[in-house]
Amino acid sequence: MATLDILKRLDNEHGVFDCHVDIKLLIPQRDAEVMLACGFQDCSFGCDEVPSYYIPSAYHDSGCVLHVIDDLDDDHNRVSDKITYGVSDEEWFSFDNVRDAIDKYLERVARYAE
Repeated sequence: MATLDILKRLDNEHGVFDCHVDIKLLIPQRDAEVMLACGFQDCSFGCDEVPSYYIPSAYHDSGCVLHVIDDLDDDHNRVSDKITYGVSDEEWFSFDNVRDAIDKYLERVARYAE
């Protein structure tokens, strides 16, 4: 599980640490470290169901974000501490590991950098 220190370091731009903190605490420490090393920042909103992250320098008005998704049943009860990842812009992509999600995120935002 990610430490409070690294989760707060992922939130040095928008001050949204408390938003979906229960899910953020389930992020594996190594995944949080990879996200931080890649430049991701927390951009979670209370009206969203899960935390979201983006790389400010790569955003380019793409609307692309990386989501951290907790494992819920159909009644929205958490059934495990498993985390998966999603990448969204005008499409949605799902991943079991953060590295694949980051690769897709970078691929999607690169389309807007040109």
